[in-house]
Amino acid sequence: MTSGPEILIVEDDLPTREMYVYLLSQAGFSVRAAHNGRQALDLCREQLPALVLTDLRLPGLDGYGLARELHGSFGATTPPIVAITGFVPADDDPRLEHARFHRLLVKPVTPALLVQALKEALNG
Repeated sequence: MTSGPEILIVEDDLPTREMYVYLLSQAGFSVRAAHNGRQALDLCREQLPALVLTDLRLPGLDGYGLARELHGSFGATTPPIVAITGFVPADDDPRLEHARFHRLLVKPVTPALLVQALKEALNG
């Protein structure tokens, strides 16, 4: 069992979610996973993770909405939120500013880059 910082992975694609869980567990993180934004909010209300890694395109509450809800619910105690997506949003997309992501990663992302990005986000 890992005892590193807890990461909440929010990904609707099961194989991708399982791959992230495995990869981040092997990197020493404690990992929980949600398949959509609503489930992620419920998990955060139970126990706030050290970091949230979320896909942007999720059914129902997407990654942008999840980030806004987290900031609205937890304010200054909101953990860093790293978004990961298969598409590149426009630089002037207002959803990016309102979501206040710590970092935006565009797939494909190498395992090393993903782990490095999460460690950097955790270290502020």
